[in-house]
Amino acid sequence: MDKNRIHGGSWIPNSIKREISECFMYTNTSRALWKELENRFGQSNGPMEYQLKKELGATVQGTMSLSAYFNKLMKLWDELACITPIPSCTCGNCTCGASKEAANIKENDQLIQFLMGLNEAYDNVRSQILVMEPRPDINKAYSMVLNVEKQREVNFGQPQTTPNMAMQAFKKQEGPRNFQKRKPPVDKRSLICKHYGKTGHLKEGCFEILGYPDWYKFLQEQKKNNLTIPSRSAVAMNAETERPTTLLMEKLCLT
Repeated sequence: MDKNRIHGGSWIPNSIKREISECFMYTNTSRALWKELENRFGQSNGPMEYQLKKELGATVQGTMSLSAYFNKLMKLWDELACITPIPSCTCGNCTCGASKEAANIKENDQLIQFLMGLNEAYDNVRSQILVMEPRPDINKAYSMVLNVEKQREVNFGQPQTTPNMAMQAFKKQEGPRNFQKRKPPVDKRSLICKHYGKTGHLKEGCFEILGYPDWYKFLQEQKKNNLTIPSRSAVAMNAETERPTTLLMEKLCLT
């Protein structure tokens, strides 16, 4: 390899592994060396372009904030521009406007993609941007949408809540209530009063100590009345059973 002819590009052979550089020892110029390396080890941009465009097509705002959504799109667009640059005019001082037209088409595609991925909360401002003539560039469109979000924060005192964020907030609020366990019913037969040894209550609720409430006295009176005053059915039954006995006694007395 002619060191004088590749002096300006000496970083190229110095960056190649020793076992590989031996294959290019007879390359005359840096340009020829670069071309050889590109042809032998260069990879096609096709798979990378496919992956980037696939990711762009699936990118929507969703649960992301407006700024995070826009920044993600910008990053993907910049990566795509590195492998698919806008074609430039080769006629020197361009008078046909082909380069400018290509740039406008690409910028319009980015604008449409940005608007398509916005959440439904921005439907109004999205419609306004689409009917504007001429259409704003991507940065101006982002500024318009951002102003709508800021105005909403002023009016309602909080940023726009996405459906997923609202669901998470609801679950967080309702969560503790869902995990509350009901206490099992207490078997009063297992309660023993330490005051006088009866079952059914504890000493802390003993009426002998605390005093009998009015409703308890009324309930006891009702029980007494039910025991002392027989029901109509009981009176009728007693009358039917006593009647044959009375007739039998009368017959015995006559004999």
